[in-house]
Amino acid sequence: MSLTKNAEDDLRDSMSVFYSMLKITGAWPNPTKSSLSSVILKTCIIFTSYFVQLVTLIPSVLYAFAKEKNGRKRIKLLTPQINNLCQLIKYTILFRRMKEFRKMMEEIRNSWLNATEENRRIFRTNAKIGRKAVIGIGVTMFSGGLSYRILTPILRGKLVLPNNTTIKILSCPGYFVFFDEQVTPTYEIIYFLQIFGGFFTYSAQCATMGVYAMLCLHMCSLMRTLTNKMKELSDQSDMSESAVQAKIADIVEHRIMIKR
Repeated sequence: MSLTKNAEDDLRDSMSVFYSMLKITGAWPNPTKSSLSSVILKTCIIFTSYFVQLVTLIPSVLYAFAKEKNGRKRIKLLTPQINNLCQLIKYTILFRRMKEFRKMMEEIRNSWLNATEENRRIFRTNAKIGRKAVIGIGVTMFSGGLSYRILTPILRGKLVLPNNTTIKILSCPGYFVFFDEQVTPTYEIIYFLQIFGGFFTYSAQCATMGVYAMLCLHMCSLMRTLTNKMKELSDQSDMSESAVQAKIADIVEHRIMIKR
C-alpha cells in the first residue's frame, strides 16, 4: 500500500505543471463516469477558451488583409496570429483524441504503479527533466506574451493622427466589422478579452508541450527499463530454464507495450 501511494505521489508530481494548465483550459480528460456538473463546467471552460482566442485571432487577420496595405507590416501583424492559430489547432486535436489521451494516461499510470523501485527512479529522473522544461517554457511565454498584451496599450498610450483623430492602441490590432472598438467601454472589453485570449493560448501551448515532453521522456524511460531487463537476463547465467523463459516473456511483453 505504501509503495502504491509513493508511486501515485511521484506520478502526480511529474504531471503537476501541465496538469493544472490542461485543467484550466478544459483539456484534461474527465473520468469515464463524470457528474453532470463537471461536464457542464468543462463545456463552459472550452467555450470560453475558444471564444477569447478567436475574438483576437479573427479580427487581427481581417485587419492585416483588409486594412493594412504595407506588406512588411502585414507580415509582422500575422506572425503572432499564426502562432495563435497553431496553438488553437493543437488544442483542438487534443480534444479530438481525448479517448486515446485518457487511455494513454491510464497506461502511464500502470507503468508507474507496476515499476520496481529502480525503474521508478528512472521515471522520476526523466520526469524532473520534463517538468523543468515545461516550467521554463511557461515562464518565458507568460512573462513575455502576457506582459506584451497588458503593457503595450498602457506604455504606447494614444496615437493622434494628422486629422486630429485619436486612436487607442491595442496589443493585437483588429478590424471589427460590426462595431467601433475605439469607443468606451468597447475598447476596454476588447483589451481584457485579448489578455484572457493570450492566457488561454499560452496555457494551451505549455500544456501541449508538457504532454509531448511527458510522452517522449516516458518512452525514454521505458526503453531504459527494457535495456536493464535485457542486461539483467544476460548477466545471470545460473538461472533455471523456466526462470529464463519467464524473463524473456517479460521482456517481450515490455517491448510490445513500448511499440503499442
